[in-house]
Amino acid sequence: MIHRLSLLLIGSLCLVSVLVAQRQPLTYYLPDITYDASIPTPEDYLGWQIGEWHVSHDLQLGYIRLLANLSPRMTLTEYARTHEQRPLIYLTVTSPANHNRLPELKSKHLALSDPDRSGRWAR
Repeated sequence: MIHRLSLLLIGSLCLVSVLVAQRQPLTYYLPDITYDASIPTPEDYLGWQIGEWHVSHDLQLGYIRLLANLSPRMTLTEYARTHEQRPLIYLTVTSPANHNRLPELKSKHLALSDPDRSGRWAR
């Protein structure tokens, strides 16, 4: 009986040690550069490090909305809703100057994507 209990305890400790994620610095996921300190990291917002716990849709959306409100480099656009009325969004990240040029840039991109208009692909 004590032997089984010991094995169960040792097995549980091994399992817990495997399941506990190691804390990683932000540079583990992102380049080692200086980031804007006024923009909170995911860990600042969530209270745990990415990979330690699952992030629900509402928490992801909340963090993205926060980023879009804090940074002039980001705009958030809702383009639809799911059958559960969850917003479907896309986040545009570019320089503040390019945000004003997005329609022009989109038009140029579409022109380059069309072989008849771009002239890149001779027939």
